[in-house]
Amino acid sequence: MSDEPMTTDEERRRLAERPEPVPEADALEQTEEIEPDDDDEAPAIPPDVPEADALDQARRAPRDDDEPR
Repeated sequence: MSDEPMTTDEERRRLAERPEPVPEADALEQTEEIEPDDDDEAPAIPPDVPEADALDQARRAPRDDDEPR
């Protein structure tokens, strides 16, 4: 007889039903934890984009409502 305890049918079924760990999934989870989450930051518009300059000028320009009557 061997030194190992006998495995019952129920234990065998439980072992067969358990999914085996996938090393790739573990590595992916570790990578996700290490990388910072930059999704919360809004993308910055580079200053050399003409649309950005036009929008910036429009924000700074005086409005007709602000002029005295």
